[in-house]
Amino acid sequence: MRESRAASFLRCLQVSDCVADDTWRFAIELLCTLQAIADPQRIEIARSRYNTAPNLSAARLRWLALWVLLDPARALPALDQELAGRSGQDAGAAFARVARDLMTTGRSSPSRDARADVLMRSPHVVQLAALAVKYLPSKADSELAPDGEGELFGVRTHLLWALTNVPGESGYALLHGLRTDTRFQSVKGFLARRTESRRIAAAEPKAWTARETSQFNARFTVEPADEQSLFEYTVRQLHNIGDDLANGDVSAARLIASAPDETAVQSWLAQELRLRMQGVASIVREEEVHGRKRPDIRVHRPNVSGPVSIEIKIADHHSSVAAFKGALRSQLVGQYMRDQRCHYGVLVLVFTDRRSNWRSDTQSLNATSLLEELKSEAQRLRAEQREIAGLAICSIRGTSA
Repeated sequence: MRESRAASFLRCLQVSDCVADDTWRFAIELLCTLQAIADPQRIEIARSRYNTAPNLSAARLRWLALWVLLDPARALPALDQELAGRSGQDAGAAFARVARDLMTTGRSSPSRDARADVLMRSPHVVQLAALAVKYLPSKADSELAPDGEGELFGVRTHLLWALTNVPGESGYALLHGLRTDTRFQSVKGFLARRTESRRIAAAEPKAWTARETSQFNARFTVEPADEQSLFEYTVRQLHNIGDDLANGDVSAARLIASAPDETAVQSWLAQELRLRMQGVASIVREEEVHGRKRPDIRVHRPNVSGPVSIEIKIADHHSSVAAFKGALRSQLVGQYMRDQRCHYGVLVLVFTDRRSNWRSDTQSLNATSLLEELKSEAQRLRAEQREIAGLAICSIRGTSA
């Protein structure tokens, strides 16, 4: 019913000679908004009204713009032919009038502006921009800017920027291919700079959205809910500290290398952990535990029943593997983890460049082999003592260089 009424309405408009062109266009926009006529009908009306409008008339250009908007593949050649039949200055003014009608204005109907936006992001913008270069006044391409002044020059600039902003890889490939297009020789410098800007932008990491940033933070800053998650969180922070020292924090690495004793290193590491775990856990140095023994550092969280004990050893101060195994077995496990609440512990070895090997019963071990041997010892201790829920070996490397 709606389509038959629309057809009747259009026939009434067509047989009347008193209907102004603006009324025609308003009627078409209204019928389109109501989804009463399909695109093929609109295209045919725009094409026929353009062909029957008086030459050099404003109405003819308005219908041509609508035709280009609806069917650019067939209408753009007609636009070039229309402009070729006009004088130079008149051709430029005519093209500018059509082009302005094609641009998204925010004052037209939503459907019209949506079509204009699609057109400016499609390959058809190449032909539009080529016509702008051909028929509109030019300036040095170094002066091309998105807010170019001057009525005709502004239209030309707008289309050239739309051309260089066609999105995606296809848009970049299109722009790259224009280097050899003879229609754009007068603006080749501008296109070259825009191509390079697109290439650099494509190589840079895409900026995260607020949602993506939030999701990333949530993934890596989930607050510990039990002893195991507190232990895993602590070990992760110790690994992060080691990675930061190894990959750029030179001043801290030198500070560690020059530390006079383990007390100085304990103080520095406790401060680093406080900064990284602020609001998540509390860091306590030399807290008295079973038998009046004091572990180097303890990590607490209010809603977690047991703490994580940390023992620190400067590797260069000891020459044998046995010293570290003793620290692991006798101190960390035998003393600091005897507290009934404490089931998790970490031994942190601090390396500098003063020593490169350590004696074992059968051979000399380098730093990597020493760490592997201590990890194996930790596994044996867990197997022997069921009350140990987690035991980790971490390392931090300083340098005097």
